[in-house]
Amino acid sequence: MRKTTIIILAVLSLTVSIFAWYPDSEIMCHVVTESMPADAVYVDMLIPIPETDEEYTGFNDSNGEKFGISHDSHIVQYNNGGFYSYTFHVTNAHSEIKPFDTGDGWYYVRFLDSYYDSFDDFRKEYRRAKFAYLDASGKVIATTNEIDIWQDSESVNMQITVSGEKATCEISTNKAGMLWGIVFIVAGIIIFVLLPLNIIFWSVVALIFLFKFIKKKTSLRK
Repeated sequence: MRKTTIIILAVLSLTVSIFAWYPDSEIMCHVVTESMPADAVYVDMLIPIPETDEEYTGFNDSNGEKFGISHDSHIVQYNNGGFYSYTFHVTNAHSEIKPFDTGDGWYYVRFLDSYYDSFDDFRKEYRRAKFAYLDASGKVIATTNEIDIWQDSESVNMQITVSGEKATCEISTNKAGMLWGIVFIVAGIIIFVLLPLNIIFWSVVALIFLFKFIKKKTSLRK
């Protein structure tokens, strides 16, 4: 019985993790490279982070060294209506701002943060973003429109696309994850609850008939 209880709890734990599904702890942005402005080398994310934010930094040295961008470059000094560079103004930012091919012919840029447990926390904190095209020296060539990167939902899929000066973000409920959660719940109930109860029931019935049979045999001998 104890073993069965442990198994049931394990199944329920797995089910909860499915219902609490989140995107990976990063933001992957599809970049339509054919629509990039001439001389654009990098695509950075701009977020509305105030200078008083504990995660704000005047210059992220490691990313500056990584991409060959100096502290006095245009993107580091850039302020687009309160939107600053994620890569160069967030202390724990880890970025891949040079579009890379994932092998399927699509190009992406990627943004991560080691401070937050998941990027959901980050998206919920800042909620909006823009994207900036940079040349090799960090000069801002063009920026996109502003998009929402957060929806008040615990289970979402997010797809960001940057094409020319237009950015889009599609956020949807993860129905597949919820469906699999329901499947696991039903399977768990059937396998680990109903099946053992069914076995116990028929075992009790068999014992009753066996007891009656033995009792009848004993009375006939007398």
